[in-house]
Amino acid sequence: SSRAEYQSILDNNYYYSKENVLLSGLPRYDLLESNPKGKLILAPTYRANLLRLKTNAHGERGYDGGFKKTEYFQFYNRLMTDSRVLDALRAHAMTGELYLHPVFAAQRGDFTDSEQFRVMEFPYDYTKAFREGNLLVSDHSSVVFDFAYLKKPVLYAHFDVDTFYDGHIHNKSASFSDEANGFGEVCYDYESLVSAIIRTIRGGCNMKPEYQKRVDEYFYKVDHGNCERVYRALTGSN
Repeated sequence: SSRAEYQSILDNNYYYSKENVLLSGLPRYDLLESNPKGKLILAPTYRANLLRLKTNAHGERGYDGGFKKTEYFQFYNRLMTDSRVLDALRAHAMTGELYLHPVFAAQRGDFTDSEQFRVMEFPYDYTKAFREGNLLVSDHSSVVFDFAYLKKPVLYAHFDVDTFYDGHIHNKSASFSDEANGFGEVCYDYESLVSAIIRTIRGGCNMKPEYQKRVDEYFYKVDHGNCERVYRALTGSN
């Protein structure tokens, strides 16, 4: 989906040659559309060190009574109920939606649902969230790439960046840094994130030109031709 990703696959020990790797863009990006409906989308990824319960035979994870004591829960629940954020949403006829990572679906009831900020119920329609969202707040989740592809503003919540990779199946990328290559402001604490959210809402939820440039530089193509490029490669009709 990007030149950097393409080169990374060739340079590292994946044992692929140029004949095996296609730089085309992701076909699923062709389905992305932007029709903002005044929504702040909150979509953090999971934390491996918080997965204390095993999944059952159906792949479901039970309710963890200790989840509410975690910094992760307290950070996001506080954000959803912060009067400053809620006032900014009301003033601009916006609402908020929390999309918990599916592995935390059982914890939905822990979060404070309200008329202004809804806790969405799994399974989610992510395509709809991307389409109707005006602003995304996330962290290390891949949803950032889908939202940024539409050139809508993104804010990164890195309040626990020092512990995020503890027990995770992946490490920091050597070819992509949120600070150097990311598509929005990186916030390392609660207050800076709240300020950035309010500032972005008041500014009309527009992606800054510097981040639009990063989108254009990162993705191979920002269009709706990814499926066609894959099809032409498979059929030999390039």
